[in-house]
Amino acid sequence: MTDKIRQNFVQMIEPKLLNAGWSGEDMIAFVNTEMETLILDDPRLSSESLAVLLAKKGLQAPLQNI
Repeated sequence: MTDKIRQNFVQMIEPKLLNAGWSGEDMIAFVNTEMETLILDDPRLSSESLAVLLAKKGLQAPLQNI
């Protein structure tokens, strides 16, 4: 599912980036390396925020040693 979302995202933004002067580098590689960090830096996706969302549904985040 994540790959499908990523592909839809690329199809949506690629024409806009090309019109803005994007060099035509591999868009998927760019999204996989650069955009993933930006997405994961969103405070709404922090482990604490996700734990709160799970708690609201009566669930608990799995505990793992990283």
